[in-house]
Amino acid sequence: MTLRRRFVSLLAVFLSVALIPMATPAAAQDQIRVTLTRIPVAPGVELSAGLYEAAGPGTHPLIVFPPAYGTFDLLYVAPARKLAEYGYDVVAYTPRGQYGSSGENNMMSPTDVDDVSRVIDWAGANLGSDTTRVGATGISQGSLLSLLAASQDKRIRAVSAMSTSADMVESLLIENTWLAQFSEIVATLSPLFSRPGPDVKFVASHFRADDRTGMADWRAPRAVADRVAALNENKPAIMIANGWQDGLFGPRSLVTFFDKLTTARKLLLLPGDHTIAELGGVIGTPNEAYDTTYRWFDHYLRGIDNGIDAEKPVRLRPTLGGPAHDFDSWQASAATADRRYLTARQPTGDLAAAPETGWSNAITGGVNTAADNAPIIVGGAGAAIGLPVHNLIPLINRANAGVWQTPAVDRPRVVTGTPRLHLTLTPGAPRVTVIAYLYDVDAFGIGRLLSHIPHTAHGLDPAAGHTIDVALHPLRHTIEPGHRLVLAIDTADQRYRSDTASGQRIGLTSPASNASYLDIPWGA
Repeated sequence: MTLRRRFVSLLAVFLSVALIPMATPAAAQDQIRVTLTRIPVAPGVELSAGLYEAAGPGTHPLIVFPPAYGTFDLLYVAPARKLAEYGYDVVAYTPRGQYGSSGENNMMSPTDVDDVSRVIDWAGANLGSDTTRVGATGISQGSLLSLLAASQDKRIRAVSAMSTSADMVESLLIENTWLAQFSEIVATLSPLFSRPGPDVKFVASHFRADDRTGMADWRAPRAVADRVAALNENKPAIMIANGWQDGLFGPRSLVTFFDKLTTARKLLLLPGDHTIAELGGVIGTPNEAYDTTYRWFDHYLRGIDNGIDAEKPVRLRPTLGGPAHDFDSWQASAATADRRYLTARQPTGDLAAAPETGWSNAITGGVNTAADNAPIIVGGAGAAIGLPVHNLIPLINRANAGVWQTPAVDRPRVVTGTPRLHLTLTPGAPRVTVIAYLYDVDAFGIGRLLSHIPHTAHGLDPAAGHTIDVALHPLRHTIEPGHRLVLAIDTADQRYRSDTASGQRIGLTSPASNASYLDIPWGA
């Protein structure tokens, strides 16, 4: 038995046990019909699918439910059953080449997007579903397929996209930096649960060869951000739910995309990492992302007057948990930026109100420090209960990192928006990677990670200044009295592949004509 077949067999055993407690009561079973089937989408290509048919006379609105990458249709039995009990026909299916579906896995390719429409066609012909009232929903891969399909199929009238992205390539390559942990998962694990096609093989080979050539072309058909005009023209009602700490699909590009939508829209930003904010809904327990999804579909597909259309479009739960706050748009939530200038390090610099220029401090690169992320998905999992990634700021080796801090605040300061870093460095080599981290630090030096971003540049003059202008991931968080914000910059992180060589000397500077600064969105 091949390794791939062993992997699939183990998952089948897991499901046979895991799905037993999810069986619905007899009364509910009388109301819906659940079957497994295979849906033909092309000659010789069939998709494995679970069908959840609503009871009662007449046609029912349809929900199409593709899964997250690396998972398959049967893992979503709980929300699919619930939707069917609410009166929807639901088709949860596995994309081409993944698990039991035939064909090749090309990772959200145009063919995969077209398959969403083919599934809708099939449901209309075989289930009698109302294909004028179609919803599409999913997590991760499923969310991207839902949004991309809605941009080209006007039958999709509502979307709920969870753990989604406006720019899928950022899960592999963000700020020109390989997200090594996920890229390695794609390269290593995809053959275990799928038959990789040329697009998956392309990612694997280019990551391992450190070759960025062609990544822009690979990105193009998968970039939801480039479909704004089509989505606004088709006018599906779009709901987005994401975790602040999402290690694959960080919210940085997503919030900009959201504010460009002119259709009915809703944005939930919740504490948690990739897929974590929705996990309760997957297993059938109360969950804000899924509960809002059910209300969203009920209003926009079934015409139920539940008030969701009258709510403010943006709901933000703080990055580390707490009461939600509602806004008219993402931009309306953002606080005014307070520009804080980086000063010379002694060994810790200040984030000062006035510029201090003319200084240069060197660090030795290629060495990880106490400033670091935890592994993807795991790292932000505890944020919802106030357990984010913690780092001891005094233990960050200043020989390998720059550290700057604000004064301790004397009143609560609410940071809402996107911090932006403007920094000049001399790279010491033609290639350089730096990672910027933002912490809430208490009086004991314990830092709670709020945001970060990597940046990689190539083709540099080793002795010339290179200016970085980069947006960190957005956040909403209250800095309590006695705490301070700390910016740390180093050159290595377990999540990313660093192009800074071990021993490479990097000068962090603030030239007289180009002061280095951090814009903090916490008001004046």
